[in-house]
Amino acid sequence: MMKGIKMSVNHLIFCLTIIIIMVVIDQITKILAFKYFEFGDEIKVIPHIIDFILVKNHGAVFGILQGKMVLFYIVTFFGLAIFGYLLKDGNLNT
Repeated sequence: MMKGIKMSVNHLIFCLTIIIIMVVIDQITKILAFKYFEFGDEIKVIPHIIDFILVKNHGAVFGILQGKMVLFYIVTFFGLAIFGYLLKDGNLNT
């Protein structure tokens, strides 16, 4: 059985900083894509390996649960609440 992992404040700040940076990069790329591309536009970086196509998805992965945003908000709220509870003392018990 694994013991709790004690997270230092510096480690926690580092992890949160990485998360924030990744979210900001994600949002910036979405803004740029919608500004400079039309729906269906395709960019082939490495043909058949890395292709970018602008599509709009109103659901989760591959369009699952399209139009069910309230469910996503509820799941996000509870996920963040559980995460906050686990981090309140700096312990992540597994």
